[in-house]
Amino acid sequence: MRACKKIRILLNAVLIIALVMPFRTQHEPAVVFRNLNYQFEIEENALNVYTLRNCFRSASLIVEAECVGEATYGGNAVSLFRVLDVFAGDAESSETIYVSTEYNVGERCILFLADENKGEFGYGKIYVPVENGVMQSSGSTVRMSDGRNVQISSIKREIAAMKSELFIPSEYMFYSDMNELLVGCNEYFIGRVDSVSPYMPTLCRSGERGETIRSERNSLRIGVTVLNSLGGGLRSGEKITITQVDNMHRNVINASTLKAVGGGDNAWELPVSGDVCLFFVIKSPDDKVNFFFPVNPYQGYVKIRSDGRLNSCSNLNPAITDNFTLLMFTSSFYK
Repeated sequence: MRACKKIRILLNAVLIIALVMPFRTQHEPAVVFRNLNYQFEIEENALNVYTLRNCFRSASLIVEAECVGEATYGGNAVSLFRVLDVFAGDAESSETIYVSTEYNVGERCILFLADENKGEFGYGKIYVPVENGVMQSSGSTVRMSDGRNVQISSIKREIAAMKSELFIPSEYMFYSDMNELLVGCNEYFIGRVDSVSPYMPTLCRSGERGETIRSERNSLRIGVTVLNSLGGGLRSGEKITITQVDNMHRNVINASTLKAVGGGDNAWELPVSGDVCLFFVIKSPDDKVNFFFPVNPYQGYVKIRSDGRLNSCSNLNPAITDNFTLLMFTSSFYK
């Protein structure tokens, strides 16, 4: 009897398995297939951030544009593109740019472009796509160089995130001569301080020894109105933001001796709202973003007194001395 009972139990188990398995074989593979399909779609449409970051770093201009014609320069074909949207860099919507590659008229692309070593093309610069820097666009989706289709909104979000990273100089040059200081700056001007923010954590990147280094630093923003541009491209009345990063004094090099300048982090004074200063600033190493930095922590800004002279400067500043009068520039700013 016991043997028969065991056999019945075994037969019942086999029967249950036989009844259940068809349902599992009919339904589970479909579920698994749908999951695999979903994963495949995600993978196919996933944004290749590594490629995008490399394109971003190499480019000086990033736009969505449509090919509207062609021309020839030096025996080489040049395509004319009408800019539809500017993601980063110096260009205007509807502007025509010139790209040193052949494209079909009507073709719409996101272009990551460099303009180095190409000279000038009669009526504008010739741009060259960076590696993997041409992505066909349908207006809502983009086909990347590896064949993946991604939403253009994903590209925009990633580019916006990269633009928000503060690309800081890896070192700051200190100048012992006024002429050298003026040459070493991108802009020097007289400006009024509108605001000074507190230091806040900031995601930064810098290029050191051919590598991109990412780090979190503390930085503050100095809002300034340009009163008189003395050199560079800024205009009177223009408002800019100057960014100062903590521990700048650790990366200051004397331009003449190429030795470190050790003035410490208390050797200069931050301006305050309402101050009128002489500013010496440099641009970010990444010319796609509009960041300005003090040329170095000791010579980036010097307060101008109401008599038109500069505040007394320490012996750290042989290039900027108290007898350097600015009356010709500042007399109209103290009425």
